[in-house]
Amino acid sequence: MPNSGPSILADVNDIIDEALRLKDIGKRPFYKHKTSCQKLSKSPVGLNIGQLPQKIYEQLVLNWNTVKNHQLSEENWRFEKQRAIGKGKDKDKDKDKDKNVAEVALERAIVNIPKEIWPDADSWMNQIPTSSGFMGPRVDKRRAIDLAYRREDGSYELIELKVGESGGTPLFAAMEILQYGLLYVFAREHKEVSKFLKQDLELLRAECIHLKVLAPPVYYKGYDFAWLEKDINRGLVNFRSQRKFSFEMDFKFETLALTLTRSSPWVPDGPKRTSP
Repeated sequence: MPNSGPSILADVNDIIDEALRLKDIGKRPFYKHKTSCQKLSKSPVGLNIGQLPQKIYEQLVLNWNTVKNHQLSEENWRFEKQRAIGKGKDKDKDKDKDKNVAEVALERAIVNIPKEIWPDADSWMNQIPTSSGFMGPRVDKRRAIDLAYRREDGSYELIELKVGESGGTPLFAAMEILQYGLLYVFAREHKEVSKFLKQDLELLRAECIHLKVLAPPVYYKGYDFAWLEKDINRGLVNFRSQRKFSFEMDFKFETLALTLTRSSPWVPDGPKRTSP
């Protein structure tokens, strides 16, 4: 179901395109196209996106202030497993046709791994709403984080899961999870937002958030975005120092390797993850 009003991320795509110096590449947003990803792979000369997190956050504040009918969903930033598709109150926002089918299947497989064969299973959650109702009761209901992982050290990973480029390029995925990361900051740090949210949400008490793009090695083949990872992290450090919020946040591309067996599609200790 499309948004019935202005999104909390309205005009953010234009800010990203401007920061990446992209224009006239297909339809907006320009950064979603494979041509843009190919163009910006490796080391673009003179490109600096260090102020991008701050600019996106400022736009979130502007968008929030344009409406008065804030009716935030109680499901925002829940840390729970959504094991099946199309059940209960989530049935309208969580259908295969709305997302790459392979990604949906992999996401569901991860959160449904039995604890008996994967001790870490209870630390993986999925489909975490970020901003449902921020701009009205029926707006941004489908903006959800694919996967979240609670580390042993108490930090959390917010993960944009990709299987192939049908779900978007590495550049597009990075910008997706960056936006969700900044929505997380907005939920915690903007007083007018935080008063609407449950105060006992464990995700919103994290001391460190790791933003991730997680995909098989073939997804990254032919691209080199080490510069983008570095620049996003530099921008997050600058943003944190300007905003002076109490938790840390960083970003990383990671690869996902799975081992198939006759009895289970997973190795006993779960998916293996490394840098691309």
